[in-house]
Amino acid sequence: MPPSETTISEPSTTTTRPTTTTSPACPEVERATSDEGEVERALDADGDGEEDVAQMFADDDGTRSLVVGLSAGGGAVEVLPDVGEEVALLGGADVDGDGSDELWLRVGSGAATVVLALYQLEGCRLEAVVFPNGDRVELPIGGSVANVVGAECASGRESVVDREADLLVYEGRLVPGAADEYEVTTTEHRLDRAVLTPSPDGSRTETSQPDLAVVAGFRCGDLDL
Repeated sequence: MPPSETTISEPSTTTTRPTTTTSPACPEVERATSDEGEVERALDADGDGEEDVAQMFADDDGTRSLVVGLSAGGGAVEVLPDVGEEVALLGGADVDGDGSDELWLRVGSGAATVVLALYQLEGCRLEAVVFPNGDRVELPIGGSVANVVGAECASGRESVVDREADLLVYEGRLVPGAADEYEVTTTEHRLDRAVLTPSPDGSRTETSQPDLAVVAGFRCGDLDL
């Protein structure tokens, strides 16, 4: 009687490959694919250290859309209310020093001023930054020889009184009878969760010969008007 044969099973060499598919960070958004009417700026809207894209473009119904496309996938879109032909996307800058960029927009203009608005990505929503009373932040920049207005981000400014201040807003009035002396009121603001709040330290007023490029201009990060 022949000896019985023993069957030896070889260990399986099949391995399961880990999936590399990840979900987008936010819902998908439609971005402009044509250069016609498109304005595009690079920024880091979510603070992850990767380059995101902001776009503004005209819609078929005459409105304009502000879109942020995230490098992590998806993004956010906001249809801008009641904007005229002068609206423009200036770009992104980190106003509050948290590592993520806010978006500055030009939303109006006058004879000697432009008006700037501020937007912020909150989660997967674009929020217009507002004052504590709910009004949208709209900062006039410029002015005439007699009256000037301006703003700049507080980062790096030695003159900041409130160490939590994120934005300085200037209002200057030419001293009567003076050629270049202005009475300048500086109000410091804190930005938190899309609300821009005046500093509890209040405003301060001084008479000086200011740099008009500052008190009648706008500076924030790499943005400069």
